[in-house]
Amino acid sequence: MRKESIKILVMSLFFVVFIIVGYILSLYITTLSSFIFLVWVLFLVMIFFFIIIFEDLSTVITRQLVHIASRRNKKHKKISDNSEYLSLFTHEMKNGISVIKGYVYMILNDEKLEKGLSDEVKKYLKRVDISSSKLISLTDNMLNFNKLKSGLFELNLISFSMSSILSDAKESFKGFAEEKNITIEYKNTLKDGEDIIKMDRFKIDEVVSNLLNNAINYANNNSTIYIKLEKKNADNILVSVKDEGEGIDDNDTLEIFKKFYRSSNNTKGGTGLGLYISKSIIERHKGRIWAVNNKDGRGGATFFFSLPVK
Repeated sequence: MRKESIKILVMSLFFVVFIIVGYILSLYITTLSSFIFLVWVLFLVMIFFFIIIFEDLSTVITRQLVHIASRRNKKHKKISDNSEYLSLFTHEMKNGISVIKGYVYMILNDEKLEKGLSDEVKKYLKRVDISSSKLISLTDNMLNFNKLKSGLFELNLISFSMSSILSDAKESFKGFAEEKNITIEYKNTLKDGEDIIKMDRFKIDEVVSNLLNNAINYANNNSTIYIKLEKKNADNILVSVKDEGEGIDDNDTLEIFKKFYRSSNNTKGGTGLGLYISKSIIERHKGRIWAVNNKDGRGGATFFFSLPVK
């Protein structure tokens, strides 16, 4: 125990004893003037004790506040350092994976190089391409989650074509879908130019990638995934990704967008970050994202997100 605390305790005890003595003396006082004098003395002594105790008490409180502030600053610095390290690590990991994916893509799409490969080697390279795409998506989610947590998440808004993002995503996930003999169909019902809106093209691409990745994971083999771009109303466009698979448990339709949430019957793995980050991205675009189970008899679910045209 610090000396200020001991001093406060001792002074408090003296003060209590003094009050008791004053009370006992008051019992033997017979004149009004003597009683007033005693009350005045008690009042002055009380003020004296209060000043001493308050001074020491304020010293103790100030020291405690400084100690708490110091601990918080150290904690925040540690969190900041950890966030920075995680960002650097995931960024470098993404760069390395992107290089691998780039070389695999070059080999598979170069006629001269491809001719010298057996079908078995091509199959393995396609699997490397699919796995590297998954890892890039994972690192993107980790980077975005870290930025969201540290308050550094920003949008770089430009005018860009939603149709281009969706058609590119369809091609990017074609190999992954073929592993389960899944067909991806894309339909755009908008007129030329209506799909060009203000967006962060890379972050919207991550949203589409997360939704397609989930759709393929949960879709049945030999099924079809439908991507559709349409006008929701005069102020918003609507994107939907529909699969024919397990569907969503009724209790999970809202929960699945929460951080780290995974359904109790989830057997597909995952970090529980993809939909949470997708929701964060869409909402920062002043849009909305949601999911419903299909009611056409084929099973599965449809994920929607809408974005403002202006």
